Amino acid sequence: MRQATRDDIPALAALKREVAAAAYGAGHAGPALDAWLEGHCGESYFAYRVGRKDYHVFVACDEQGEIVGVSGYRRRGDRADGSSVGLYVRESGRGVGSALHAAREAHARSIGCTRARVACWRTNERAREFVQARGYRPTGVGYREQTTGVRVDQFERDL
Repeated sequence: MRQATRDDIPALAALKREVAAAAYGAGHAGPALDAWLEGHCGESYFAYRVGRKDYHVFVACDEQGEIVGVSGYRRRGDRADGSSVGLYVRESGRGVGSALHAAREAHARSIGCTRARVACWRTNERAREFVQARGYRPTGVGYREQTTGVRVDQFERDL
């Protein structure tokens, strides 16, 4: 586990696009999903976040040094907003997501954050189960993703 660098940006964008396309593509394939992937999974998405003082982006690498997961958050006052970066892991069930999630929360606590927020597409049951198993509860606040029209729910917990 380490902090992402500007050199990681192409790999981060490719990973997020691969994972997001697989997670959301089954129910939302088509022009709307393609537009969402273009806007949220390109290099510019990570170029805006990596290296800024209010964003903290972490990567997990395999034994060969290839990036296999990315997560992070944006500090907003005393809250770590994980929905600003997300959590994307190439292969589930290997503990990479759990390790990234734990690193994100530990870092947030170390700089004074007392709450954490994440967001999940309503159609992504695995993500919703993942965060709820870690103590996150629905806030009752959400929004409709502009490009795809999918509902996104927010979850929070104390750190």
